[in-house]
Amino acid sequence: MSTWNSLLLRDVLSDDGTVPPPNYNYCFSPDIIPHTQVADPQTFFKNNYGSEVGQSLNAGQFNYLYTRVKNLNTDSNVGGYTNLFYMPSSIFINVTQWLNNKIPVLSSGGAVNYNASCPSVGPGEISIPETPFYWDTPSDHQHYCIVGVCFPDNMQFQLPTSDFTTVNDFVRWCTHNPNVSYRNLQILYSNIPSYARLDTFDNTFSSQKTFFFEIKITGGQLPDNTVLNLKCDAINVNKSFTVNNATPVPFTDSAFVPAGFTGAMQTSVTLPPGGTWPIGVKVETISYVTELMANMDEELMVHAYNPEALRLDNQIKDTHQLYRIGSVGVERKS
Repeated sequence: MSTWNSLLLRDVLSDDGTVPPPNYNYCFSPDIIPHTQVADPQTFFKNNYGSEVGQSLNAGQFNYLYTRVKNLNTDSNVGGYTNLFYMPSSIFINVTQWLNNKIPVLSSGGAVNYNASCPSVGPGEISIPETPFYWDTPSDHQHYCIVGVCFPDNMQFQLPTSDFTTVNDFVRWCTHNPNVSYRNLQILYSNIPSYARLDTFDNTFSSQKTFFFEIKITGGQLPDNTVLNLKCDAINVNKSFTVNNATPVPFTDSAFVPAGFTGAMQTSVTLPPGGTWPIGVKVETISYVTELMANMDEELMVHAYNPEALRLDNQIKDTHQLYRIGSVGVERKS
């Protein structure tokens, strides 16, 4: 393992720029920050670097989005710029879904600019563009994923131009580029009796794969008798789970998905009568794929998930490993 020596755009709060990271969840970046406009973003977002302060994206309205990066170079000042991209919420985020969907930076005079300049900062310091991104979010009430990319001035970085067709290449992209991150998190600001979301789901790999899907509850507990459901009829997924906090079990299902498949996965959460979604509780829909060990670079095998922890050990051959390839979350904040 090594440490990134440039500008870090974190995947999670604990991300310290280790390459490859000991494990990764690349869909909840705290450094891609939807937020009401801030008078002094440099001070505000530096002071809360250790916190998740992102807000909800409001459909049919202009939304401000900020980015922040940290200089992990131990010798030199580093600056650069960030780009943001958007795509419909997906449990497998591949390149062509977002590559041509840039979000502009707030600017005057009618000029369109997509690069948010990151002031040059010294080793260990945090850089925050003064000008936020400014996005007229579509009014279709669909949840959107935001992709962030930082282009530091101490290195040459090129975006991919096509989808990754192997698990090996996709995992390497996600784990070896600490200047790239994603935010695929929806925020709730009140209790709701039921919730449903549709996430796109494609198999852009070059062959049929076995995918596993999990609904995971973190940050606390949902009430007993809450009903969770995963549904994608095209690949024969339609499974419900009832929450029993006394005897928790993994909520998982699986499917054989042909190459080139394009569809959507529905996640729904229905609380029992009078039930409350506690503040701080997050519900994630996670997708995993199995791959032959022989097809994976040895250094990437650290990212394989333990199938026994998900009670999937009897469904995965000894010659294969399980890799997380995407997730979408919803969290109640108030």
